[in-house]
Amino acid sequence: MIVVIDLANQDTNGDLYMLYNHYSRTGAGFIGLFLTFLAQFLVLILNIFLFYYYICFIHCDARIADIVVRITGESKGNYIPQDNEISFSYLKHTYTHNDINNNRVVINKVLIPSPFTNDEPRVAKVINFARFLKENEFETDEIFFSSEHG
Repeated sequence: MIVVIDLANQDTNGDLYMLYNHYSRTGAGFIGLFLTFLAQFLVLILNIFLFYYYICFIHCDARIADIVVRITGESKGNYIPQDNEISFSYLKHTYTHNDINNNRVVINKVLIPSPFTNDEPRVAKVINFARFLKENEFETDEIFFSSEHG
């Protein structure tokens, strides 16, 4: 923004021209322009890196990294983003509803390896609700995934 403001105001005493003015007194104004350009370029690269890191790993909750892993096929497993969270009361209501209707409720504990690191696998729960269509036939109704943090 400083570059844009100094160029728009044509302010030769602004922050953009400080190094140029300092070195022009010694007769080498070009060095001041070069150092200013180099500093601005390094700050731009740092900002781009920080923005990329934020988008990939903080804002999108590693979903972009997951897409890359899925495309390349180089992972031990796929990342499941936690953006489809449900409340405990909804899960309790679903369990009660299926229990009243005598449907099948299966809860399994599974070990989930980390696709991006070699950490120890984490324990997760898979809760599967299914309803009976006939005596020996059932259809999967809903499946919920619970990480070790709930």
